[in-house]
Amino acid sequence: MNSARTLEIDFFFATIWKKRGAVVGITAASLFIFLSLAFFLPKQYKSTAVINVYNKYFQAGLVRDYAPQTEVGELRGQIESLEKKAVSDEFMQAMGEKYRLFKYPAGSLQRNAELEQMSKHFEFFAFNPTTYQLSFIARDPIVAHGITEEALHSLEKTLVDERVKTLAGMRDAIRRRIETIVLGKSDTVNPLAFERGDLLTEELAKTQAELKSLRTRFTDTHPEVARLIARTKRLESLISAQSGQKPQGAAPSTDDTRPLVGGDAKDVDKEVYQELIKKLNYLNITLDQESGEQPSYYGIVQNPMIPASPTWPSKVAFSIWGILVGLVLSVLYIAGTEYLAQSNSDPIEVSRKLKIPLLGTMPSFAWNLKPRESEMSDPGGWQ
Repeated sequence: MNSARTLEIDFFFATIWKKRGAVVGITAASLFIFLSLAFFLPKQYKSTAVINVYNKYFQAGLVRDYAPQTEVGELRGQIESLEKKAVSDEFMQAMGEKYRLFKYPAGSLQRNAELEQMSKHFEFFAFNPTTYQLSFIARDPIVAHGITEEALHSLEKTLVDERVKTLAGMRDAIRRRIETIVLGKSDTVNPLAFERGDLLTEELAKTQAELKSLRTRFTDTHPEVARLIARTKRLESLISAQSGQKPQGAAPSTDDTRPLVGGDAKDVDKEVYQELIKKLNYLNITLDQESGEQPSYYGIVQNPMIPASPTWPSKVAFSIWGILVGLVLSVLYIAGTEYLAQSNSDPIEVSRKLKIPLLGTMPSFAWNLKPRESEMSDPGGWQ
């Protein structure tokens, strides 16, 4: 059995070698066709940028203890969602208008289809949880580079804006808590407010605006209007008397904030107030840092460059495909010709080519039938 297989393999390679001219010709023709396609098909250029977003994103040294901590797996999901926000429909609309990529007017169904097609030309994937690649594919290398560069800047801006938004939200929450302690939840003003004149001024402006709105509908005798008038006078008194001393006549605090631990409510208020002021200052410092140079929580590994050669169609890839297709077609051609040659061969022609005598041919008949007696008695019926 192994000898038969060896014989078949040897016969196969012998046949290939015998018809090597056909193999070379078919492979060369296939290679020529594929290279022609590589030259004449529309070119696609890809410009690529690589960015690192470190694990300390949404964390800072001063606020690490109470800023939201982000796991590595969650970080990847957040960055991918931020990329979608950076490369939004509005961004693609602006880029398409700038580089004249659209044929149809804005708002039309055809424009929406063009936007959907354009979104497929953006590529964004992660090498690892902190390194991401952003690419854009276009027929013009200048367009590919320009849109990739704009997309990278949009992603950078989105990263910074979202971080600042998160930290600003924390800062505003702390400010509201400070105002609750300082200004109290009733009409009276906590003496701690004297330590923050800016909060008093903000509260006075809010109170005056609310009072002005109510006076358009009610008179000064209305209970709510009277309450706001009294509160305005107290705030004005505190602001005018602010000189480093506790204002004379300031009402004692009746803030209903309960002690978090044992001790007097006033002492607890002061402790909480001082801690919140400390955190607020840290957050303000962090936010000031964000408005400076490039933040340290991300870095550009590779800036987009103008592509020198198209990514598709690739001459190397098309050459490999042409050779493979040529070899396959050659094998199919040889197998077909050999099959046809064997099925259509005449016994006399085979005897002549092989130079061996023809002894005769065997008859073909159904085995379930017996030959007729005339055929058995007549030797001429057998060939």
